[in-house]
Amino acid sequence: MALRSASPLEKILGRLDDLDATDLTILVQRLARERRLLETVVNTVREGILVINRDGVVEYANDAAGRIIGFKPREIGRVVLWKLVPDLVRTLDFKADGSFSEVSV
Repeated sequence: MALRSASPLEKILGRLDDLDATDLTILVQRLARERRLLETVVNTVREGILVINRDGVVEYANDAAGRIIGFKPREIGRVVLWKLVPDLVRTLDFKADGSFSEVSV
């Protein structure tokens, strides 16, 4: 695997303690723009994309996932995936620590 050089953003984050108020403002604005871009890209994907924590709480979902599973954006961060799709938990291979390792189909 090829190594990549640090992005300008990564370089700035490495010097976060040295930034003044103006530079911090610029950094926050840039991060907000990059987040909006990433969300736009993820929301153009037709397939549902979910990020869940180890307890099954949906931490992030693209628009397609919300439509497929049937929850509202305001439920993100509160809704437990296993309650929305009870049979899904049986298809996941859980480890002793509660995390899952692979999907068994």
